[in-house]
Amino acid sequence: MYTNECYQRSERSTPEAEGVAPGSIAKIIDTFAETNQEIHTLMIMRHGKVIADMRWKPYSDYRCNLFSLTKTFTSTAIGIAIGEGKLSLSDKVVSFFPEYADALMDEKMKDMTVEDCLTMCSGYYTNISGSGIWSQMNESWIKAFLELPLSYKPGTHYAYNSGSSHMLSSIVTKATGMNTKTYLTQKLFAPLGIDEVLWDTDHEGNSTGGWGLWLNAEQICRVGQLYLQNGLWEGKQIIPKDWIDTASVRHVYPMEDDRNVGYGYQIWTLSSGEYMGRGAFGQYLVVMPGIDCVAAMTSCTWGEQRKYGALFHERTIINCLKEGIASETQDAFTMSQSELEKKIGALSIYTPTVALRSSFEREINGKSYHMRQEYTNLDHLKEISFDFYGRSMVFNLRDDKGEYSIKCGMGYWEEGVTSMPGKILHHNRELPVMACAGCAEWENDHTLVMHWAFLEMAFVDTVRVEFIGRKLMFFRSVNANSDNTLGGTLKRPMVKGDRIN
Repeated sequence: MYTNECYQRSERSTPEAEGVAPGSIAKIIDTFAETNQEIHTLMIMRHGKVIADMRWKPYSDYRCNLFSLTKTFTSTAIGIAIGEGKLSLSDKVVSFFPEYADALMDEKMKDMTVEDCLTMCSGYYTNISGSGIWSQMNESWIKAFLELPLSYKPGTHYAYNSGSSHMLSSIVTKATGMNTKTYLTQKLFAPLGIDEVLWDTDHEGNSTGGWGLWLNAEQICRVGQLYLQNGLWEGKQIIPKDWIDTASVRHVYPMEDDRNVGYGYQIWTLSSGEYMGRGAFGQYLVVMPGIDCVAAMTSCTWGEQRKYGALFHERTIINCLKEGIASETQDAFTMSQSELEKKIGALSIYTPTVALRSSFEREINGKSYHMRQEYTNLDHLKEISFDFYGRSMVFNLRDDKGEYSIKCGMGYWEEGVTSMPGKILHHNRELPVMACAGCAEWENDHTLVMHWAFLEMAFVDTVRVEFIGRKLMFFRSVNANSDNTLGGTLKRPMVKGDRIN
């Protein structure tokens, strides 16, 4: 778990002071609510100042897993390294890894360049996901990449591929003598006042280039502001301007049905001039040069992109802000700053709506249940118990690997930490100790429902326990997951239990 006490904060202002109608911020909130989006944090900056810092309870400023938004940071490392003369766009990928020359199975691999990987035109047809097979391998990911056959000549076809991004990170390591985390800590994060960066690695110590970086919304915004300032920060050129100019414009069309969307160097682009980094489950950085704005969002909106169209979340933010800045439309967003602040203060991902307490609490308080070792008990649950006191409860679980607990407020979110396992539900992600918040309520006299928000990830679990006499049925599900082969499930099988005492 990483707290966020050690990072610089950007100057605060108000929407009105920076020429933005407060009502346009409210429209962003309302649009997401109307379309049932689960937003966790959203920060908006204009003229280099924070004009809206929105946090949906129980979320605050914990650093969270950025998933594929990490790719934009990997690209940034490549750009800085090129600016220092350590590599070039035309360098062949295989030239950095002579130790794996014998691994080459496809002659086309020899033609793959750094730029091909940046534009997702490496030659692969299918994605190599960080949550899939790679994360389970004990061998070199570099070697595995080089051994895969190519479907196309490099540079000719776009195909989104996290493996290509990881190769870019590995190239940074080879070219600079430091992994990407260490390199960017010196070159990017430290100058921006971003400390204690967490970034996953492969078995060889390379930072995972396509996923695995953890930052909060404000830290993401500061990097976006640096891009908006053409790489200049407090008088120092952090990122070469010509790199930003090149990286943030379209090089390929990733979507055949939408030519307004392009792809640069690990950066998504719009024909209207905005560009962005994107991560699974709704982690976004949006840079808007035309209106001098930056936005960063963490969320769990998996699948909603498909329902509402490409880049729905980014376009909602962009369009509302543009309307709120245009003088001819500002009157349509009549709202005071105090009204906006009240609206922001009431934000929450979930509010209990049913009866909160049950007399059955007294019967199960302090009692343990043996979980049956049946075929449905895939997670090898051994025992669970419940402790109620005051306005809180603690749920305890023991499996074949250890003991865990989560504290829940009865009808409100109570923040704490946990080591509760859930890797399969959580897109193959898990930390040894995780910040969490729990909320519990009784759906009826004999049905307890808990919500567990893992504050450093996109995931919120719903745990439902149905009591029948001295027996129970235990259900656990999650708000979102992908459809990869190593999980992808939204729920675990129901497990039955019998009271011990």
